Amino acid sequence: MTAQPPLPTLVATDESESARTAIRIAAALAACGRITPEVIVVDSARTVGTDRREAVAATLRGDGAGDWPVRLRSGDPAERIIEDATTGQFALIMLGLREDAALERALHRETTIKVTRNSPAPVFGVAHWLHHLPRRILVALDFSQTSERAATLACRLLGDGGTLTLVLTDPPREDPPLAWARAFGSGTPEEIPALINRLPLPPGAQVDTLPLADSPATDLLDLVDLMSADVLAVPRETRIADDVIRDARCSMLIVPASRP
Repeated sequence: MTAQPPLPTLVATDESESARTAIRIAAALAACGRITPEVIVVDSARTVGTDRREAVAATLRGDGAGDWPVRLRSGDPAERIIEDATTGQFALIMLGLREDAALERALHRETTIKVTRNSPAPVFGVAHWLHHLPRRILVALDFSQTSERAATLACRLLGDGGTLTLVLTDPPREDPPLAWARAFGSGTPEEIPALINRLPLPPGAQVDTLPLADSPATDLLDLVDLMSADVLAVPRETRIADDVIRDARCSMLIVPASRP
């Protein structure tokens, strides 16, 4: 990977086990020089006192983090995360995805959806079982600027020697499957090598491509299972983003359009 400045990253935690997984992945990314983390702790049930700061810092150190700056907040988690992401000019938000009781999981994922819908920065939701840098990331690529941005950011998260799979989505439904690329506007096959050459791949990483005859969330999620992907990256402005957040069984990277 060509040397690039680390991404200012806001890591949100409620001190749950799933949030601690996000902290550990953030620590691994920071150790590689890919991100510069700050932590936001949000407690919706009670006022967050400054006496908790050292306890939070000790937990962070136990999860492999360094002396990261810590922001203590009370109130609605999604609102506080969005506020800090906006005022802090962060390039990435990280948070953990719970896999516990169905109702609690649904409520937590609704918080995640609120964050991804309104955050000015991409959101990396880390699945509770991810204990290493991603080894395979699928990117829903429709040749928009946002989907290329998603592929570029995915490279910053991909572990050395990993695989980035560009899933070519949104072909015209009326065309034969083998002819979709030629009718895909600017997304012609000749552009794929040029796009790959622009990607900041980490050392030893490889890229493959996979045409998808349609782009509903179920098809992408089936690919996640089939290919044992660690992360699925999608542009926020697609119709599949919310479905992916609710149903994905892997980590997710949701990327908004660039700010003007």
